[in-house]
Amino acid sequence: MRKMKDSGVAWIGAIPEEWEVLRLKYIFSERDERCEADTELPLLSVSEYYGVANRKDKIKEDETLIRAETLEGYKICHPHDIVSNIMLAWKSALGESQSTGIVSPSYCVYQQISDTCTRYFHYLLRTDIYANVFKQYSTGIIDSRLRLYSDKFLSLFVQVPSVDEQRRIADYLDTKCAEIDHSMELVRQGIDKLKEYKKSVITEAVTKGLDPDVPMKDSGVPWIGEMPETWKIIRLKYVCTLNPRINVDDINPETELSFFPMESIKNGYVVNTQKKFFSEYCSSYNIFNNGDILLAKVTPCFENGNIAIASNLEKCIGFGTSEIFIIRANNIDNKFLFYWLRNELFKLRAISTMSGTGGLKRISSQFMRDENILVPPRSEQHRISAYLDAKCAEIDTLIAQKQALLDKLAEYKKSLIFECVTGKRKVVA
Repeated sequence: MRKMKDSGVAWIGAIPEEWEVLRLKYIFSERDERCEADTELPLLSVSEYYGVANRKDKIKEDETLIRAETLEGYKICHPHDIVSNIMLAWKSALGESQSTGIVSPSYCVYQQISDTCTRYFHYLLRTDIYANVFKQYSTGIIDSRLRLYSDKFLSLFVQVPSVDEQRRIADYLDTKCAEIDHSMELVRQGIDKLKEYKKSVITEAVTKGLDPDVPMKDSGVPWIGEMPETWKIIRLKYVCTLNPRINVDDINPETELSFFPMESIKNGYVVNTQKKFFSEYCSSYNIFNNGDILLAKVTPCFENGNIAIASNLEKCIGFGTSEIFIIRANNIDNKFLFYWLRNELFKLRAISTMSGTGGLKRISSQFMRDENILVPPRSEQHRISAYLDAKCAEIDTLIAQKQALLDKLAEYKKSLIFECVTGKRKVVA
């Protein structure tokens, strides 16, 4: 059993007997080295998720690396410097830089002033303990205005093992965290494959039916191709009502109803709805009933699958932003229509016709009314809906199991780092 002692600092607690407690100002000092406008140094980003990295490596394939008009005055950091996004330090947005680069002039850069292993402090300062301490010592009234300035940061106490032990801990965590990250990536890939499989199952069922041997015919629509010969092509406006009117004259203004922010609609489900009094309803909202289909019309919400069927509404009525289409099935099975609106062919068609300004694009009401939909006989609509209900539930269960495993791995990684950097787990050579 490792011998421990009281550190004398509340948030640090007990530490190994041979460890010290020092203020950060005895380990690091602020670096304020600025670059010229024509610098070729890479632009680095600082994130709560990964620490410090080359920004171009962290943008998605369809995103563009946007640079400021001039990089003059940006701060230069060097390998083994600690870089802190002072606005998000309380969310662990700081870490060790592995390379020379430049960061926002509003960030803080700290360099070693004593023999130390910065990688150890990278792990230590990104733990939940220090996230809470950073929040406590940040300046600001609300979370979005918090700033952890260098004088406060450098005044904080930290637990300090010998340099040799710092290196052992950092090397051990580098290896173990890489193993855990690899396992987590495999699980994420499995989740992504299941999500893609679910999309293909929905698209296949609502465009080709459930019988692979059914006679087919040419639909006459290039993007649809062949379709079962008993199915029809009908425009959406003939099978549903878009944004139907509801008589609200008899609703008491003090009636509490369900309010749907766009982000509460998640890929077939509704989560975290709010409660609002009907007196808060206004012309900028859409109102709907139980059973109505809610579909986001704005990117990226539409692209992320923000669609659901309204259910369990207070007084059978709900309302939400006007950026949601309300779709009420008339001459079609409600669930079949719901799954049709989730199929990838419809989704790609809708995305290709989106327009708008200011970075946001929207699906037009005209597109929704005039878009073609494949309609099987009513009995077949019911069979397809029932099949997709069962199949999607099965896939969702598998996804939930993998997500639970992912969460356990993330928690294990967090606890492993905590135990090592606080000395509760001894790392030997």
